[in-house]
Amino acid sequence: MRKAFRIFVWGVFFLAAGVAIVGVGVWIALRHVPSGYRRLAAADPAEAQKASDEMVRRSLALRNALATQGKWRACFSAEHLNGWFAVDMVQNHPELLPAGWSSPRIQITPGGIVAYGRFQRGMVDCVVSLYCEVSLVERNLLAVRIHRVRAGALPMPLKEVIDRITQAAVQRQVPLQWRQSGGDPVALIPLDFRHPETRRQVQVESLRIQEDMICLAGSTQ
Repeated sequence: MRKAFRIFVWGVFFLAAGVAIVGVGVWIALRHVPSGYRRLAAADPAEAQKASDEMVRRSLALRNALATQGKWRACFSAEHLNGWFAVDMVQNHPELLPAGWSSPRIQITPGGIVAYGRFQRGMVDCVVSLYCEVSLVERNLLAVRIHRVRAGALPMPLKEVIDRITQAAVQRQVPLQWRQSGGDPVALIPLDFRHPETRRQVQVESLRIQEDMICLAGSTQ
């Protein structure tokens, strides 16, 4: 009887120890900060301000170009976008981020885009990484193919990610649709819109992603 009891106690001990080790491992993996995000988040404040100002300047130039009938083109680098995330968005547009999210960053490569963001709620504090490809499948129709999403070093279920993106799209009245390509979910996002002041119809006709740069081109009818 005593022997059986000792075996039972040791079994409970090892089970608890195993659960604790797994829990610590999950916690460490969840708290992992990708090196790409760490590098982008540590940008020099003066350089971030300069990049943010350039992003605002280019955005205003694009807005003015869209108001005029004819062709237009605009290019934005990851440095411009990340500077804007770090400075102008924080100061003037904090409502753009959902509750619990902060410090977004983006990495652009010829093979695709990595979008980062810090998520904090309760005991959870992690960096979420979304790996995707972005393309224009036809005029005014953007396709975002999601390869994988990670919370820290842990993979996130894509169904949960899709549900959250769909919910955000519904809240912002974006007519988002989902397709599949090679087993990956693909979000189809219509870009059909009119200039808010002139009400001219804007056509997005091309999207090019190259090393550290996104370029858009189109025309205003």
